Formats: sequence, C-alpha cells, structure tokens
Amino acid sequence: MIRSLNTASLGIRQFQASLDVLANNLANLNTVGYKSSRADFVESLNSVLRAPTPDSASGSGTSGVTVGNGVATAAIRSNFSQGSVNQSGLATDFSITGSGYFLVRNSSSGEVFATRSGNFRLDSSGYLVTYGGMRVQGVEDFQKDPNKIGDIRFDKGTVPSGAAATAATAAITNISVDGAGRLNTLLDDGTQYVRAQVVLQSFSNEQALVRAGNNLFTNLGASGAATAGATAPRPPITRF
Repeated sequence: MIRSLNTASLGIRQFQASLDVLANNLANLNTVGYKSSRADFVESLNSVLRAPTPDSASGSGTSGVTVGNGVATAAIRSNFSQGSVNQSGLATDFSITGSGYFLVRNSSSGEVFATRSGNFRLDSSGYLVTYGGMRVQGVEDFQKDPNKIGDIRFDKGTVPSGAAATAATAAITNISVDGAGRLNTLLDDGTQYVRAQVVLQSFSNEQALVRAGNNLFTNLGASGAATAGATAPRPPITRF
C-alpha cells in the first residue's frame, strides 16, 4: 500500500513538472528569441520481487517478477529550431537566419552569455547592448585588428590607413548594418569603411546550454563552443 502511494505521488509530481514546462512555453509566446522546452520521462527503477532462473537441460527456468516504482523526468529539452522573424522598424534590432547565437558580455564581471534575442539598443557611450546592459560582441575595430573580438560600438573607430587626409577630422554621416553584421560607416568627406562586425557563435551540443534568464544562456564552454575569438565562419545576420 505504501509503495503504491509513493508511485502515485511520483506520477503526480512528474505530471506537475510537465504542466510547468507547458505553462512556461505559453507564458513566453511573445518573448523575443525564446526557445520552447519539452519534458521527457522515463520509468523509475523497478523492484525485483523474484529473479529469473535460467533454463536447464531437464527443465525450463522461471520468469522474473518486477514491480515498477513510477516515473522520473529524464530531461527537459529545448527546441532550438528557427523561429519566426518580426519587423520592428528599429535599426539596432537584429535576427539570426539559421544556426548561431549572439554573444553578449557583462562589462562588470566579464562573463559572456549566448542569446538568440536580437532586440538591442545603444547606450549613452554608443555601445550596442541588450536591454539588460550586456554588450554585444564582435570584431570591435575592423580596420585596426579584424581578428580581435570585443564590445561593438557605434562610433568612428579607426579610419582606414589609405583614406584621404580629411577623414581624420571628418564627422560621421551614417552607420548602417548589412546582412553579414558589418557596421558600414560613411563620413561627410565621402570616406566609407567597415567600422566593426557582429559575429555569431555556434555550439555542437546546444542541449548543454543552461538558461540564465533574460533570454540568456550560460555554460558555453561545455556546449562545444568554437575557439574563443574566432571570427569565421560568420553565419548570415539579418536585420529586423
């Protein structure tokens, strides 16, 4: 009797976990970059009441008797398939077509997170940041060092060495972002150049990513991330 009550209790708890996952998915229907989850279950360890005996030359063996002890949660897996793309009309909003994640950095602790959410903004210093203040990562100064990863900033940066002398004092006329995540800068003397580039990070084991809230994922090192600082390949990035 006690065992049957415990088995029923286990079933109720796992059913509650399934409802919690479903409710969380429904609550985040309009969350930018959200990836839904699914609960997978397995039977719990069985109790062996009688072990089976093997057949012999003179007779047949007996079958074993086991009793199940309920159900357990095997995993809560995330669905990382491509979501829909919505138009926001904001120049600082991005979306990802295909695989890959934006990398964002906490400027206070230095910790780096991955996210599929591309609703960014510019802070007072011109850095491209999440609404939580995390700085978007990429090639921070394309003209100075096209392989150095750092904070993306919408400013003049390093002017190309082959530019006209007037470029040193020229003002920014426009900064646009193309489909490859490049920040293309135009100065008022006509000089054009790539200021920076947003890069994406891919993972070989996405299920190892851990949700950290605020549309962020952590545990990047254990998820099969590419070598830190790599800028190629760069999957396409498209703007909203």
